[in-house]
Amino acid sequence: MIASYADGLSENGGESRFRAFFIAYGFPVPELQVEFRDPLDPSQVFRVDYFWRLEDETCVIGELDGKGKYALQNGEGRESVDPFVAERQRESHLTMLGHKVLRFTFDELKNPGKLVEKMRLAGIPRRPDLAEEWRRQWYGR
Repeated sequence: MIASYADGLSENGGESRFRAFFIAYGFPVPELQVEFRDPLDPSQVFRVDYFWRLEDETCVIGELDGKGKYALQNGEGRESVDPFVAERQRESHLTMLGHKVLRFTFDELKNPGKLVEKMRLAGIPRRPDLAEEWRRQWYGR
């Protein structure tokens, strides 16, 4: 059953863990690694971790924030702010396309109730019946 949800487009285990959360809690399975052209520089392409096209035509981008890309240091051993600035600019450009951007951190998986509420507030519909069906299949009940 788990293998039926596998998708090689997930770029790391964290992205897969969040997909598992979406499925287990009855949220729509997002498209993965969708590409967008930068509206200010069409030669640049942004690939997002998750993308939901909702029934009301709203689109939501989901991005998983890992610490690795922010741990860069300059030659003097001090942390660089460049990765932070670049990420903020990237998000700004994505919102110019008219999409909401929802950011996730690994720690959020520790509090599923709060994460469910975050998804709800972002407008991503939840189907508890699908979550219950998944649980029945998983536990064989």
